[in-house]
Amino acid sequence: METRLETRRPAVVLITGAAPYLGGSETWRPLREAAPDTHFIEVDPLLSSDAADTEREIQKVVTSALDGADAIVAHAGAARIVIETVARVRPDMPVLLLSPMLIQRTSVRLRLIRTVLGWPLLSRILTAYARSKHHRLCEDRTYVIKQLGFFVRRTAMGDALIDEAQARLKDPRAAVVVERTAEFFQHMTTPLNREADKEVKNRRVLIGTGFLDKKTAKWMPATFLESVTGSAMIEAPNAVVQALHEMLT
Repeated sequence: METRLETRRPAVVLITGAAPYLGGSETWRPLREAAPDTHFIEVDPLLSSDAADTEREIQKVVTSALDGADAIVAHAGAARIVIETVARVRPDMPVLLLSPMLIQRTSVRLRLIRTVLGWPLLSRILTAYARSKHHRLCEDRTYVIKQLGFFVRRTAMGDALIDEAQARLKDPRAAVVVERTAEFFQHMTTPLNREADKEVKNRRVLIGTGFLDKKTAKWMPATFLESVTGSAMIEAPNAVVQALHEMLT
């Protein structure tokens, strides 16, 4: 019996929540090279960062990209938006999560954090720090490499990936992200909708050695990849392709 992969070229949506560092063509190049027979549809959150409601705009872009797609790969902080969007429009779609940054449920501590994030004074402090950090990132390539190291091991960083990350940081839309730092943290600390979580059953999770990955493994079934820090699409593209193949056949 022929499978979908055998009868036509599969279409897979790609999105990362690690923008602006990641999300450009170099982020997904290893995956494209590992699966040349797959049509990859890249969604870049940086392109939506100057929208009035960034999260809603990304949801709209993802919803459009899902039309006709066979699966979606979500990396890091994009996991929640993807799960909730898929649950709403294509609940049966295969979802492959790479080092997902997810909050499972609301807690007293989380409510406190989200309340504090809403304080104007803290918002100004966070924004001032982000501006300083952004300025340094735009000028210091070594600092870019250090920050990328939270997502990608140094031996997997090619010059093209580092150069692209710095170019993206210099994009005017990255400056918009900086000015909305407190809003970004509010989005990152939003718990995953429980109903959406239950609705999306056809999913797999690949994690690496990162601190957040270890926490994810405590509450979500996941496949551990020893060679991965936190970006399997760059560090272990063949493992990602294998997982996609198994989900689509």
